[in-house]
Amino acid sequence: MKLLPFTLSSNDIETFKNGAIEFSSSGAGKLTVKVNGAQVFSAIPDPSESIKFDLFNSGINPGNNMITMSVQGDPVQLNNVILKIFLSTDNIIKERTFSFPKDKYDLFVQGYRGRIELEVTRITRQGSMGIRLNDKELNVPAIQKGTNVILFTEKEAVEGTNTLKFSGTGGWDVGEVRILLER
Repeated sequence: MKLLPFTLSSNDIETFKNGAIEFSSSGAGKLTVKVNGAQVFSAIPDPSESIKFDLFNSGINPGNNMITMSVQGDPVQLNNVILKIFLSTDNIIKERTFSFPKDKYDLFVQGYRGRIELEVTRITRQGSMGIRLNDKELNVPAIQKGTNVILFTEKEAVEGTNTLKFSGTGGWDVGEVRILLER
């Protein structure tokens, strides 16, 4: 018998679609695979096998989970065993542009930094938000109701047109978004 533990967070469980155990095999024994004690496969495996499982047939839960593999009869050699976990997220991307004229962009050299104020009026679903400025990831704290502040420098901004991309797995009602320069 072989035991293969794996861990899923509560966020992973919320978006868990299914999982698969993939491998190549040789031998004539009957392989039985269980996920958290629930049998998901029992047969002589094909030379290239993919065993799928989901929430309904495997008892997946947040925290520790266990895959057990056992063989009856002749031995079975498994090679290149891979566990794949598929998550289904509602990752939405919104894109906005703004401009820094030369005189405003030159303020970065004088010690100024950029400040994005994101006003969140309501949180409909918890999740994470990512913000990219000109394809450079910004450091975004956990989004809360009220004013959220995200800082940036001249390394992320450019003179002229700048592109902001907001992406996230949560749900937020966003009011005003302000882009400022501060010292």
